[in-house]
Amino acid sequence: HLLFSNTYTFTNAGAIGRHGPTQAQIDSNYSSTNLASVVTINTQGIQEWIVPEDGNYSIEVMGASGGDHLTYNNGGNGAIVTGKFNFSANEKLFIMVGQKGTDGNSTTRGNSSGGGGGTFVAKGNNLSSSSPVIIAGGGGGGGDFTYHGTGQDGRPTENGGSTITRSTPGQNGNGGDAGGATGGA
Repeated sequence: HLLFSNTYTFTNAGAIGRHGPTQAQIDSNYSSTNLASVVTINTQGIQEWIVPEDGNYSIEVMGASGGDHLTYNNGGNGAIVTGKFNFSANEKLFIMVGQKGTDGNSTTRGNSSGGGGGTFVAKGNNLSSSSPVIIAGGGGGGGDFTYHGTGQDGRPTENGGSTITRSTPGQNGNGGDAGGATGGA
């Protein structure tokens, strides 16, 4: 049975584009929640939170969806990953919430949509030496006007898809090369 149970919901705080939320965005978005005044941003986009109590924590992370391209090609969905972890009070967690990929809005060849950002939780004393706890990949962006193609869903078992000749898709969590529009991994 549960003696103590709280739900903490971390978001991208309304940040858009490739840059994550600032401290001001976090403070504003969390002001009326149980995260008010307890989340710190020392590196833009990385939320730092101190575990309040010893215990088992159930975590669900969702990667962001890829951007859509006009009405032709939808972005892929981000992965959803869940797990249960035991944390001690005062452990520091680093949380990055992925943001939706930018939508493509042009009929010009090569104007694809952006891939969705991945989401992760890591723990440690500082970000540079932290260890990953759980990670969910983002979905690939929709293909451009000329090369129709739906973005691939973020899955831990797949690499990104190639949409234009000469381009190398993202592999093992890395982005694709600059030779053309590619899906992330």
